[in-house]
Amino acid sequence: MKFKLFRKLRRKTNFGKGRGLRYYSQENVIKDKADLVITLNPLPKTEITKANKTFSFNGVPLNEINRKTLKDRSNTPSYVLWNNEYIPKHKIYFYREHIGLYKFMMQYHFIDNRFFFACNRISSHNRLTENDKNEIVGQLFKKYIGDENAIPKDNFEIKLVDEENNIIFTNDSVYYYINYLPNNETIRKLIEKLGIHTDNRENLIMLREDINEII
Repeated sequence: MKFKLFRKLRRKTNFGKGRGLRYYSQENVIKDKADLVITLNPLPKTEITKANKTFSFNGVPLNEINRKTLKDRSNTPSYVLWNNEYIPKHKIYFYREHIGLYKFMMQYHFIDNRFFFACNRISSHNRLTENDKNEIVGQLFKKYIGDENAIPKDNFEIKLVDEENNIIFTNDSVYYYINYLPNNETIRKLIEKLGIHTDNRENLIMLREDINEII
């Protein structure tokens, strides 16, 4: 199957109907501040691959995602979760899609109504195969790198960084996640507030003079 990960998802499905707070609290990938720290400094030992196109999520550039664009371009969310008890002013919008045998769960994360993270959980009626994951990684590299030879073989956890210092990284666990971390003011304030020292951002700053605007 050819995954269509980079188009705007238009068809609403109801296979998540009836699931509520407990279910979506479990599905939330940033449950507390420990999860937030890990998310803001993802895969620190994974080699960074520089992209030559700016990242987008569900058809919207990361730096343009806000509550208005979410409302304009997406259907009614499957669920809206307040996680304020563990992270102040943290709100997550969930969207679900079912294409063939494959299921997609998208999460948009906001703090104080400002977007800072998104992810797409990919699963199927059966567990994703290595061929499925190779197809997903291949699409990411073809879209953002444009070099098929750069695609890692049988390595399903990757980290891409675009010219605006946005990050895409994947997690391969029970489910397969594509994660989108924008380089915006909200992220920078969170990093400063939590005292996080991110290797990837420090290295990119050091490289900036040598590679001009290509990060």
